[in-house]
Amino acid sequence: MTPDRWEKVNELFHSALARAPNLRAAFLTQACGNDVQLLKEVESLIRSHQQSETFIDSPAFEVARDPAKEDQPHLIAGTTIGHYKIASLLGRGGMGEVYLARDSRLGRNVALKLLPPSLTQDEDRVRRFKLEARAASALNHPNILTIHNIEEMNGVSIIATEYIEGTTLRQRLAGGKLQLGKALDLAIQVASALSAAHQAGIVHRDIKPENIMVRPDGYVKVLDFGLAKLTEQRAVNSETESRNVTALRTDTGTVMGTSSYMSPEQARGMPVDQRSDIFSFGTVFYEMLTGEQAFRRDSDIDTLHAVIHDQPAGLSGFSAKLPSAVQLVVRRCLEKEAEHRYENGAELVTSLKRAHTALSGPKWSTWPRWRERWRFALIGVVLIALGILAISWLKRSSERTSLPVAKGPLVPMRTVRLTAARGQASVPRFSPDGKQVTFSSTGDGGDNWDVYVKLLDGGAEKRLTTDPGVDGSPVWSSDGQYIAFSRMSGSPPGERAIYSVPVLGSPERKLYTARSAWSGWAGVIDWSPKGDFIAFSDTDVNDGPFRIYLLTVATRERQPLTSTPEKGANDWQPAFSPDGQKLAFVRSLFDGVSDLYVMPTDGGEPHRLTFDNQDIWGVTWSPDGQSIVFGSTRAGIMNLWRIAPGGGEPELLLGGTQSASYPAFSRQGQRLAYVAASVATTMWRVDLPVSLGKSSRSSPLLTSTAWEGVMQISPDGKRIAFSSDRSGAQEVWVCDSDGSNPLALTAFGHRKMGSPAWSPDGRFIAFDARVEAKADIYVIGADGGQPRRLTNDPGVDEMPNWSHDGRWVYFASDRSGDLELWKMHPEGGEAVRVTTNGGSPALESRDGRYVYYQKGIATPGLWRMPVEGGIEELVFDRLRRDAAGVWALADDGIYFDEIVKGVEMIEFYSFATRRVTPITKLRSLNGLAISPDGRWLVYANLEGEFSNIMIVEDFR
Repeated sequence: MTPDRWEKVNELFHSALARAPNLRAAFLTQACGNDVQLLKEVESLIRSHQQSETFIDSPAFEVARDPAKEDQPHLIAGTTIGHYKIASLLGRGGMGEVYLARDSRLGRNVALKLLPPSLTQDEDRVRRFKLEARAASALNHPNILTIHNIEEMNGVSIIATEYIEGTTLRQRLAGGKLQLGKALDLAIQVASALSAAHQAGIVHRDIKPENIMVRPDGYVKVLDFGLAKLTEQRAVNSETESRNVTALRTDTGTVMGTSSYMSPEQARGMPVDQRSDIFSFGTVFYEMLTGEQAFRRDSDIDTLHAVIHDQPAGLSGFSAKLPSAVQLVVRRCLEKEAEHRYENGAELVTSLKRAHTALSGPKWSTWPRWRERWRFALIGVVLIALGILAISWLKRSSERTSLPVAKGPLVPMRTVRLTAARGQASVPRFSPDGKQVTFSSTGDGGDNWDVYVKLLDGGAEKRLTTDPGVDGSPVWSSDGQYIAFSRMSGSPPGERAIYSVPVLGSPERKLYTARSAWSGWAGVIDWSPKGDFIAFSDTDVNDGPFRIYLLTVATRERQPLTSTPEKGANDWQPAFSPDGQKLAFVRSLFDGVSDLYVMPTDGGEPHRLTFDNQDIWGVTWSPDGQSIVFGSTRAGIMNLWRIAPGGGEPELLLGGTQSASYPAFSRQGQRLAYVAASVATTMWRVDLPVSLGKSSRSSPLLTSTAWEGVMQISPDGKRIAFSSDRSGAQEVWVCDSDGSNPLALTAFGHRKMGSPAWSPDGRFIAFDARVEAKADIYVIGADGGQPRRLTNDPGVDEMPNWSHDGRWVYFASDRSGDLELWKMHPEGGEAVRVTTNGGSPALESRDGRYVYYQKGIATPGLWRMPVEGGIEELVFDRLRRDAAGVWALADDGIYFDEIVKGVEMIEFYSFATRRVTPITKLRSLNGLAISPDGRWLVYANLEGEFSNIMIVEDFR
């Protein structure tokens, strides 16, 4: 549109607004004559203006109070509305006042929004609003503000939502543009919220910085899903309906807030769908990246015109360093035509994650292109000489600094395999001279973990230990003469100790006996650079929380380094800095999620570096002490990341789809070692014979190179729900009973989740997911849809199962301090405690008489109590303590997992005869379930775990 044309449209627009609504149509028909396009332009501006009377000029939280609107309620602290007690005023907006209130019925703080009568007099509008708001309240997405209730009290319409502490994105942007990594992180969370809403058929209609809250921990909450519907104007027949219209502000310097974030179809007053949210998101993302509003103009009407017709200033004009992938996301979001944008939030999330991966990945991708140009250049002699000089300079540079301080260029020159055993290898460590690597391995036989040493230049592996115990985490002494390691012994059973052994081979020496028999990460140790201390994990009492201790090698005395963490958390995986003055370690919750910390070795408070709540496998320092490298599932698959000791955004080291963990550097930093791992899982079906003990026919249902397990069969026996990471992240899947048609029900991304359980009517599946720091219970439709969050307690809630009548969902929780069995109505409400002396995964009998459960890792056996409560009794004492999720309840007994003379078996225990009968052999059980008719069972067998040590040569 030319400036002259725009001037004419603007003039006719204001002339029309100056007339009564019922006279505008005739005026415009005469003024525009035969110019139909001109008439459409002016009419679209008028429709947009009419919509803006409430929708644009009245954002939910951040609009200044209009003194003329004195019909809004005004409450003081202490006022009670129903069961809500007002604490303070949070803000005012065009949709009413918002208060911090206390819900006395449920004992929680809420944000209470009181809607003004001006918005609630139209019964039809309120009805449509409530329908949409109730739909929004069912979303229960971690990035969406939860709507608790919508009701009328004391003649006032109220909306009670969760109360969020934090700042709005508008407040964050007051300081200018965001760092690229932070902008992408926030954008992915907002887009995830939109994806969830769009899948549920909900359009937000008012995405803007004021409606995006950022908690202190960086977590995003999108506000007011469904509330924009209340302010949406119905179509007006200009010939039959009159409306008082206040002219848009067109004076220089006045810019309308929400208009800057409207989509072109909103600006034209046209119907909108989820693609309108995509455009609004694009304007917000643009502002996060540039610090400028994409369509900001000197007046409201000019802003609307820019939204419809103009393009924002190019992103490259603000920052030449913005990756093209990021710019492409913005450009596609801001397409004027809706069909050219992303179809929905799910597509947007995918593109944002790709952009984030591109940002975190290698950034020397231009080097191969230069080399390709040189190969085909006609002036080869000169350029080849220059290339040789450049390569020599780069190599000398990499020798001077083990890791580049700037993000990015980490393309290895060559990756070689150090081990090739048909078993597993783990935790590699370079010798001080960089010529050897020690590691723990099961060897070719795969029967026992021992300590090995191997020269990098070739030769056979040298086995240093032969004890039947589990030997792991070998580390070199500073002079390279000894290797210390941890051992979980079989004699005495469960003893864990730290040993040292000379590299040349001679009798071992016990340095320390731990007070706890816990295996796993508690066995990871590190030797200080000067050789005076060994850092390790231990407890003050058996089964207590783990913390980091320092063992003085000369005296064999220990002293605590970290304070005892909160209940349910443990400190382990210590790693000394190259100068020995700092120690990095991992703090984990008992359900597995972890984050990285660092602290001085002479004491002090630990500093938290990551906020991912993900698995961490292996921690090491770069030789110059400028980076900490760790294995993490923070982007789905386990891979290597690095972060500065002072914190910041972690950076991906190795790309690709192969799992990488347990990093280690040579002292000069020229070599990087890591563990590449894979698994193979098969899901089997076993037809149960009429008489147990006879041969059973087994057949494979699903075979994959992914981790799969913890399954349950549907009540009609036609489908199986299971947990799998075959998509790159652990999700809930379903398949037919013959293993066909596998389908992912959830798409949480890289979060840990699983334990699916069918409702008795087969309509829903409950599962646990660690979306935030700790696990919660969710419910999803058996055919898919948006997951609904059931529990929202600071404690860990996991391993759900339904009662026989579907009235309750049982789950294990530590909300009372210890792990106990609880239950809750599937529609929500107060959780009811079931056990008092420990309780873990539970199954209710089909007749509804008893609930069967374990007591957690501290107590073996299977227990039961009457459903209505009462005295608990031990049913079967041979069920392993670590058997959570790998036993199945039948009408006449239980199927369980047991190791008999070194062979793992599925067996059956009869309640009537109290006899145990073997069913089938297996390698490693990942899950077990029985069909409702009791005629067949399905189990997941971990067929193999394979891992080898990989070496990156000339690492830079």
